Amino acid sequence: MSGTRRKSGWIGPYVSGFETRLLELSYTPGTVRNALKDIGSVGRWLKEENRDVAELTKESVEAFVCARRWAGWRRVPSVRSFAPLLDYLRSEG
Repeated sequence: MSGTRRKSGWIGPYVSGFETRLLELSYTPGTVRNALKDIGSVGRWLKEENRDVAELTKESVEAFVCARRWAGWRRVPSVRSFAPLLDYLRSEG
């Protein structure tokens, strides 16, 4: 499964570890795949917005979700779906 198909922006160095964490927490492979797609999208958005991964907070995730809705994306993840990622990043320092 490893990684995202597209470039993952600034979040790339964290993809593999995050995938491992989700699998350790017994997330299903489909859920992990969707989570990796979402973090790839947010990673590219961070890069486009010239923001660092360290700036990824609940507030910046809300801005990402709003930007996606405003742009008319059909599938927009919820802010809550990024909680495992934010927890993982905090644990990684």
